[in-house]
Amino acid sequence: ECNIQEKIDFEIRMREGICKLLAVSTQRDQLLRAVKNLMVCNARIQVYRTQLQSQKEELIPCRTGEWCSGNGTKDRMACPARVAIS
Repeated sequence: ECNIQEKIDFEIRMREGICKLLAVSTQRDQLLRAVKNLMVCNARIQVYRTQLQSQKEELIPCRTGEWCSGNGTKDRMACPARVAIS
């Protein structure tokens, strides 16, 4: 849990830096790279938050590929992935 929170904090700092870079960028390729990096940071933050939330909740397996939370509702599980934007 601590490790995932550290990753979230790092990605948030990266996102803040990228936003500052976007504010001062003047060239098109700088803007495109910054936007790509911002999208990647946001995707990573979302995955890390999902992982952190799933660690905090106790999930009970129901059927193949499905999970039920404690209140009996079906939840979708996020899988770790790499994001590539070109």
